[in-house]
Amino acid sequence: WYRNRKQEEERLIAAINAVIGSAAPATHTRFPTAGIYLPPGAYKITSDLLIQSVEGLVFAGAGADLTVLLASGPGFTTAVLNIDGSAKGKYEGFTIVGDGTESSGNNALPNAINLTWTTAASRSTTANIFNDIYVKSLKFSCGIRMGAPSGTTRQVDSTTIRDVIVAGSGTATTKYSTLYLRGFCFGNGTHGNQYDFAIYNSWASGCLVGVYNDASGFVWYGGQPAENGTEFHFAGAIGETTIQGIQSQDSGQLLYATGGPIVTTVSLRDVVFATEYLVSSNYWIEVTGIARGWELSNVRAFTTGTARPVILFSGAGYAEVATLINVAQQNTAAAGVVVQSGGSVKLVNYMQLNGIAEVVAVWHDFIVTKMSAYTCTQSDRYVLADAIKGAYTVTLPSAALCPGKAYTVKKIDASTHAVTVAPTAYQTIDGARKYPLRYQQSTVELVSNGSGW
Repeated sequence: WYRNRKQEEERLIAAINAVIGSAAPATHTRFPTAGIYLPPGAYKITSDLLIQSVEGLVFAGAGADLTVLLASGPGFTTAVLNIDGSAKGKYEGFTIVGDGTESSGNNALPNAINLTWTTAASRSTTANIFNDIYVKSLKFSCGIRMGAPSGTTRQVDSTTIRDVIVAGSGTATTKYSTLYLRGFCFGNGTHGNQYDFAIYNSWASGCLVGVYNDASGFVWYGGQPAENGTEFHFAGAIGETTIQGIQSQDSGQLLYATGGPIVTTVSLRDVVFATEYLVSSNYWIEVTGIARGWELSNVRAFTTGTARPVILFSGAGYAEVATLINVAQQNTAAAGVVVQSGGSVKLVNYMQLNGIAEVVAVWHDFIVTKMSAYTCTQSDRYVLADAIKGAYTVTLPSAALCPGKAYTVKKIDASTHAVTVAPTAYQTIDGARKYPLRYQQSTVELVSNGSGW
């Protein structure tokens, strides 16, 4: 129906309406009578292309290299392609670009694609497929957003994304303001029915945040994101999430998580992070909320220059339990993994690499040697206490913040100076307020039961 690539925008809208029918979308689920096919060509779009309350719609171009939706002018409200209430739909085979004038009035274009479910649509949003889509040369705030309206828990879930690329125009060091803030965004900050997204061989580049997980959850397999400020940002009480097979290039940070007290499982597996633009904090993985049940497995960080990557877990008062398996990073400093404010990090073959990526040290758990008063960190496992210069105290963290965490403290010198092991205030070691080690090789094994040792 649309073989002349110079047809006007009205013809495209008319074709959509003809396929899905005229029944009121707020009260009817509309079943299309045919698919919508856009042959090779460029199709100028000046306002939101709205698809609403449909089930089983196919909206397909001839391929991302052949069919182009060209956004033009200030007439957009939500997105170039705004999908409100869609089940079992398939959207594929096109590129969205701009002509430089695209915007929402005086503001940046909010989204290239928006998948949602508002009260204007009867049909909820679930089980859609997005395939072979490219967003580039477009002045957007968010490339692809999938989530319910703000403050609601309306259903937007079970979407599959394959071979979708969102390209901003920034770098890891760009000072972002209104453009290219997020490549992909899942959820709306409400821990509701907005999860179960499956993404394959897709990525974002040139954005402040490549993927923003706003109290949602997904599985992400494969992709080569690049030149983002942060590849993945987890906010709020996220759902179960897996990231696997990612190779990140020249971004500032791999993962930044600001979670809450909801217990969830996150797996980060088979990931390579290589950059010369590491964030100033050096935290290539920075978790500042709960990380209970997290797993980092076969993860590598490589940098150029003098910056050395560090992994940070800061529980913000919540207990954490994270496991690092075969994790390697170019960091010859002692504090390659930092744990603060509660929690326990289990290390299984944690490796430090030198400047040419050779293994220089391997830890199963951290061993520290001390010669003066010391407070154990959550990364410590074995504390070798040398009291040759005088007696001192080794202080344990709060047992309430690290249930199951174990420490071994050993006095290694032959002096008569005692090493005293002490819990925090109001906690005990087998009912006692302290445990002295008076002789060389004296050792105590301590395990938190959640309230004491």
